[in-house]
Amino acid sequence: IRDNRVIWSQPLQDCIRALCRAELMGCTISRRYGGLNLPSFIFIMLVEIISRADASIQNIFGLQGVAGIIEAFADEPLRQKYLPLFAAGRVTGAMALTEEEAGSDLQNVKMKAEPQPDGTWRLSGLKRFITNGGADVLLVLARSEPDTSDGLGLSLFVCEAGPTITIRRLEEKLGIHGSPTCELAFHDTPA
Repeated sequence: IRDNRVIWSQPLQDCIRALCRAELMGCTISRRYGGLNLPSFIFIMLVEIISRADASIQNIFGLQGVAGIIEAFADEPLRQKYLPLFAAGRVTGAMALTEEEAGSDLQNVKMKAEPQPDGTWRLSGLKRFITNGGADVLLVLARSEPDTSDGLGLSLFVCEAGPTITIRRLEEKLGIHGSPTCELAFHDTPA
């Protein structure tokens, strides 16, 4: 970690650049955003092939599925902002779902999302065991309805890495070190 950013090894950076040159980083994104519009079946085949070579690279490559979620559910301005970046391989993605008391039981998510007068949201709380937690673009699960305690009060938010997100630590793992698993603290993060 340097300046609150995860620094990838040179071989890992070289592999990601090779995938970009092969135009595979946006393989499932629609052509109008710069992607190849390949079916999910082909994407899964690519994930399996890359997994055989290196699981760390597969974790980073596979998390471009974040772009698929943005394409399926975000409004057009967010699609225009993020999807060309994913298709060009200029950003990486991560899903920030789990917390200390909400691993597989996501209904217990405590991270707060508070609406702002300008229509944006602010996120506050901790996320734990986030695969590729040093990514540029994060999809974050947070409680958008404070008076609820079940899954109906949760929403998925898009935010970018920056000074309001602190990488508190990297998890010590037995393998797949090239894809960092992080604990993230969100401090009034715009989303």
